[in-house]
Amino acid sequence: MLLRHLLHHWLRHSAQQKLREALSGSVRETNLERETVTPGEQPAPAEFGLVFALGIEAGGFLDRLSDVVVTRGRRLTEHTGLLEGRRTVVVQSGVGHQSAEDAALDMVQVHRPRWVISTGFSGALNAEVRRGDIVMANQLVDSDKNSLSVELQIDPQALAESPGVHLGRLLTVDQLVRRRDERLQLGSQYGALAVDMESFAVACVCRREKTRFLAIRAISDGVDDRLPAEIDCLLDQKTMASRLGAVTGALFRRPSVAKDMWKLKEVAMRTSDRLATFLVSMMSQLPGD
Repeated sequence: MLLRHLLHHWLRHSAQQKLREALSGSVRETNLERETVTPGEQPAPAEFGLVFALGIEAGGFLDRLSDVVVTRGRRLTEHTGLLEGRRTVVVQSGVGHQSAEDAALDMVQVHRPRWVISTGFSGALNAEVRRGDIVMANQLVDSDKNSLSVELQIDPQALAESPGVHLGRLLTVDQLVRRRDERLQLGSQYGALAVDMESFAVACVCRREKTRFLAIRAISDGVDDRLPAEIDCLLDQKTMASRLGAVTGALFRRPSVAKDMWKLKEVAMRTSDRLATFLVSMMSQLPGD
């Protein structure tokens, strides 16, 4: 979660992300705003609908789509394309419960996907779950201890033979979880393997709309992973002016901070690719009816 939040603020307009979009297929951009959609305007049902919070999380998966059309609105960005011939919609919702709920509801009502997957990066709450691992949720819980079960049939032997893949409870909260002791305490309190800020909201939409749902997350921050002190300080800044001031000061005191930022971006891109590889494999096994 920390890595995702940091990259969202400082690297979202990077040249690499623009390159991903250029290479993702034949891309056409529109500014469609969907306030109301009549039945005659609805597209054919999608096979899959994926909700990512940020483009840096979705990038690896978008690279695997063909015939992509990008729709940009005031609240979200939507990519529609083909994954091995199956119509797939990817929504970048923005961070947090309300953004995820709004994006998921829009996608379900317009595209009527057979499967919705809440996905992206997550923070570990258990020392056995490490950066780069995959967490598949069989239950979701929020900070008020409301819970939802996920119908997910996994062969225990296959899971045991898949290093770095975990099945368990996923916690959704509305704020960053930064300290090691806080992570471990939340893991113990809620019996959760990992934490994010969107999955419970997406699951609630899918339950109301009677749409099949999965939550699959890649770990961007292990329990013991720490950001360099100067970069961690950026998370404390509340305004753009203070963030710019913190960056300027950090670069003045230690110019290698720029290299640290680039390394963190490389970690995020590797995590995105790892997640994409797993998602494609998992989705190929899901029934289409």
